[in-house]
Amino acid sequence: MSLLLRNLFRPLLILLLVCSLTGCYAMKLAKGEKGIDVTTLQPGVTRAKAETILGHPVRSWASDGMRYAIYEYYAGTPPRPSDAMAIVFLDLLFLGMPEIAFGLGRNPLPNIYGIRDRIVLSYDNRDVTRGIFDEFDELPPDGQSGQRRWGSESTVSEK
Repeated sequence: MSLLLRNLFRPLLILLLVCSLTGCYAMKLAKGEKGIDVTTLQPGVTRAKAETILGHPVRSWASDGMRYAIYEYYAGTPPRPSDAMAIVFLDLLFLGMPEIAFGLGRNPLPNIYGIRDRIVLSYDNRDVTRGIFDEFDELPPDGQSGQRRWGSESTVSEK
């Protein structure tokens, strides 16, 4: 029995190391994940194009002839190498079961790392974007913002 275990130990260890290094979840945590690309959103974009990128609004309202909508979007996941090392350790400890569970879509750990951001878009009566604002910006009566400068905060992890 011990000879069988000794013969299987090295190939099993190599298999686990390879699985750990190529495992989806450990590598995803180590590298981070890029969020959706919102840099193409600028005043003048149609509502249909904005909603293609951002999805449906979380909330919308009208004020003084302008329509406003709040959108929530996935801004990405920052790299977390220490958490990736913990997953590799768990992979070794539990013979790769965490990676198998993640691969099957059964995430035993909650996905608390992803960052979601909110922006407000203003539209005119033709459903053309007039302005783009951060969630808590003061909204001007005319709804116009000028060109949006998307910084590094628009996506968390640059691949």
